[in-house]
Amino acid sequence: MKFIPVLVIFLPICSCSPVPAGEQGTGITPSNEPATICGHTWSTRNLDVSTYRNGDPIPQVTDPGEWVKLTSGAWCWYNNDSATYHAYGRLYNWYAVNDPRGLAPEGWHVLTDLEWEAMETCLGEDSVGFRMRAASSGQWPGPATVIDNSSGFNGLPSGIRSEGGAFSHGGSSAVYWTSVEGSVSDAWCGRLIHYADLPGVPAMMTGVGYMNKSDGYAVRCVRDR
Repeated sequence: MKFIPVLVIFLPICSCSPVPAGEQGTGITPSNEPATICGHTWSTRNLDVSTYRNGDPIPQVTDPGEWVKLTSGAWCWYNNDSATYHAYGRLYNWYAVNDPRGLAPEGWHVLTDLEWEAMETCLGEDSVGFRMRAASSGQWPGPATVIDNSSGFNGLPSGIRSEGGAFSHGGSSAVYWTSVEGSVSDAWCGRLIHYADLPGVPAMMTGVGYMNKSDGYAVRCVRDR
């Protein structure tokens, strides 16, 4: 399911699990096993690394004035608050995703738009958002009875950082970079967004679209075949 960038403005106001700062890792631990979803093996936590695959550091950029000028890889915590948001993983700009040194750990790759769309279709597009979002109490709006995470994807509402450096939508949305470029200024991403509460049932919006490469999104990994 494709969407266009303008949809993002209607949001209500991109894992490999955390590894020590400065280290790469697969993030696969006994308490955080990958999930097999529709024939592909997905990480179940957002990427949380501060180096490229070869060990080179990825700069952490907190200042919005510096973030907006970036044309190379960088990361940040949501709201620049690692204590509160560490469990949600780091937000990366697309330049980090596309860096030839590699962002995903060995044996993994950053998801593609086709992989995201194939997962949506396989899981059933009408209710895929509920099947993908984490079931832990309090992480998403709405009653826990509809947050089933039956796919095992374990989507977390990690929020976004805009190209201008502002943070928004933490607790209500997740956007995940893909490795696929859309244009000189944009790249494709997947979305998992809570956008309205209907009577007793929170509505979810999913799909793929292209957004500015300077935005900060979560990243998910898919195991190489």
